[in-house]
Amino acid sequence: MTPRIGLVGFFGWGNFGDEVMLQCWRRALGSASAEPVNALTQRPYFDRPVAAVARDVDALIIGGGDLLHTDSISSLYWNRAWLEKPIIISGIGVALEQPRERHDVIERLRVFFSSPSVRSISARDSASASWIRERLVPAVEVQAIPDLAFAAEMPAVTPPSSDVMRIVLRKTPSERDIQEVRRLRSWAESAGLDSELLILAIGEEAAREAAAVRSAIPEVPLRTEPSLQELMRAISTSRLLVTAKFHGAVIAARAGVPSVSLRATHKIEALARLLEHPDIALPVHDADDGRLRDILQRRPPRDAVMRAEHAAARAVDRAAAQALAS
Repeated sequence: MTPRIGLVGFFGWGNFGDEVMLQCWRRALGSASAEPVNALTQRPYFDRPVAAVARDVDALIIGGGDLLHTDSISSLYWNRAWLEKPIIISGIGVALEQPRERHDVIERLRVFFSSPSVRSISARDSASASWIRERLVPAVEVQAIPDLAFAAEMPAVTPPSSDVMRIVLRKTPSERDIQEVRRLRSWAESAGLDSELLILAIGEEAAREAAAVRSAIPEVPLRTEPSLQELMRAISTSRLLVTAKFHGAVIAARAGVPSVSLRATHKIEALARLLEHPDIALPVHDADDGRLRDILQRRPPRDAVMRAEHAAARAVDRAAAQALAS
């Protein structure tokens, strides 16, 4: 009988990093039935009772991404109905930038993470792993692993025909983002680079983001792609990536493309430490023209990137094997 593995995560919304992880799980689980548990991309997420959804799977994999929030609990990720089946929690992050922590949320998460149904737990950085150990006191060991996107299948890359700086914004650019894009475009021109905005999403999410970005910054060329592989290829053929999205930096590092951040977050700082490459976490507004020229000449260290790729691949394979054996 074909194993049925339920996948719990931010799957189906079109966000680049999460859809990359979905592909990782499906590839690792091979011929098993591996589908997201959610039928809807808005509350209540399910079109039938959640207990019935749980009964239809043999095991569940929860991960990755920022699925743990200190001030709210998701009825998709941490639903008690899942505790009726073996659970593997893999590569999750904690949204540590949130300033507020609710006691009731922490208590509910503790009940979930201490359940005997949870067979293994891994977090995508050491700070997230430490928070889970200290605040949730789980019954199993918590491992820190590289982000699961390091295990994604990368496309073959054709060298770009021209030098291009690509900029990835979030859904709604702030006024500071808009000013930064205009400064960067001026710098790129002086450095002999073309520049364009890259929408790092697919499907309806890409269309929404493109509309918002085009409205805010109509003068800058904008690029969308129909698939995850084409988005990876766009990142891989960039001369420089300036990104507000974490997984843009992960794929850039794997492709050997220099990148800098539009936003300082604990996860981008953790990525920089993992790869021993501080440039990745440098907020671009702290980089003057000379610093940007220096960064353009420095590629992420290949040895550190390969170690992260191997560790992430092992973690994905191990989680898949645990789910299939349950």
